[in-house]
Amino acid sequence: MRIIQTEKNGVFIYAIKGEINIDTASQLKKAFKTVSLEHKPCKILLNLGEVEYIDSLGMASLVELKKKIEEMRGFMYFSNVPAKIISIFGITKLAKIFRIFDTEEEALKELIER
Repeated sequence: MRIIQTEKNGVFIYAIKGEINIDTASQLKKAFKTVSLEHKPCKILLNLGEVEYIDSLGMASLVELKKKIEEMRGFMYFSNVPAKIISIFGITKLAKIFRIFDTEEEALKELIER
């Protein structure tokens, strides 16, 4: 997995490429740790446009990250989620708790306004 981090108007954008699975979940958590501790409230946007696969540990990691960010009164949104990942989110009912946008621009606009 590769993570590219950028920042726009106080929103931290993570473009994730590859797989989010048992082998890469710790890398994802590590990437968030610094930002979530230094910036309150933190606004996180995960662009999953190039995520090829996510397993149950990967999904659990996303839920855990969302919970931690919300405990700090922050926000975590998703964009560009591929259809196969949306399907997994739907089956597992995560689509109901995740804010998912078609494009990064749509998600970014809403996060900036928060």
